[in-house]
Amino acid sequence: MDRRHFLNATFASIATTVCPHCIGSAAAQGLGGADAELLCGAASSLRSSQYNRVLTTGNKNLDRALSSEMKKQQKLYVLRPAFYLFTDKIKNAFATTKKFPEFPTSDGSIVYGIELMKEQLARGYWGGAVVAGVLAHEYGHIYQYRSGYFKRMRKLHKTVKFVELHADYMSGYYIGRKYQESGERVNVRTVASATYDIGDYHYNSPSHHGTPVERTIMLKAGFDLHNSNRNLSIDQIAAEGYRTIMKLYFKKRG
Repeated sequence: MDRRHFLNATFASIATTVCPHCIGSAAAQGLGGADAELLCGAASSLRSSQYNRVLTTGNKNLDRALSSEMKKQQKLYVLRPAFYLFTDKIKNAFATTKKFPEFPTSDGSIVYGIELMKEQLARGYWGGAVVAGVLAHEYGHIYQYRSGYFKRMRKLHKTVKFVELHADYMSGYYIGRKYQESGERVNVRTVASATYDIGDYHYNSPSHHGTPVERTIMLKAGFDLHNSNRNLSIDQIAAEGYRTIMKLYFKKRG
């Protein structure tokens, strides 16, 4: 499959905003700082000076697909974060409460490294689903922060593990919804495997996200929830994710 066909086919249905207005500013603004909180554990030790924001991915088809995807995710999460790309070789994606001057009414920001995105797209046919899942995961972090789940989940463990697994669950539900709307069958385990091979085994590290197996289990649980109930609100999905974690790890019903 050639690159152009891959982009068109994979992103035709892919789903809150790559806001053209937000991407349109390349001002060297910090992504963290005293007035903002990085919501993804893996990014917590990084400094804003490491990120060089850019205007575009360099591919108009991909830019349009990302914009469409963000708008679709807005409908589920009922949030409108800004979206930014950065060119530095740090392979990362994360959410922050930071609001930039060009988009002061945003619900925080999602920041995605182009190098990571290209690597994920190169994984094959389901590369687009992986990117959609990562965006949904970061949307989940912003939802957690605004709903109170972020603090609630942080109290469960000394690491960010349950914050991350809870976001994985919401991402899984979104993936189910996305492909149900497109009519395409998705191999959720393949998507999870491609996404969560970046899981880790650093159990005592503050940024421990959960093992690849744990993350796959939670994403699939969210996906299965969608298959059994396709009309849940994000509040209901988050509540089910919390109950699933309590049942699996604490033997409680939540």
